[in-house]
Amino acid sequence: MWPVLQTINYTLVSEKNRVPFVGMCSLLWTCFLAYMKQLEAQKLAKKQATMKVSADQTASPHYVLLLQ
Repeated sequence: MWPVLQTINYTLVSEKNRVPFVGMCSLLWTCFLAYMKQLEAQKLAKKQATMKVSADQTASPHYVLLLQ
C-alpha cells in the first residue's frame, strides 16, 4: 500500500502538500487497523461468550444433581 501512495505522492501531489498527504494517509491507515483490531476483539469476545454459555449448559445439570 505504501509504495503506491508514495508513487502518487511524488507524481501527482504538489511539493508543498506532500507531508500533509502522507500524514492523512497515515491517519486513515491507522484508523483502518484499529477498526480491524476492534472487529477481531468483538469476534473473540462473542466466541468466548458462546463457549461459556455452552459450558454452563453442560455443567448445570451436574450442578443441579449435586444440589438434590
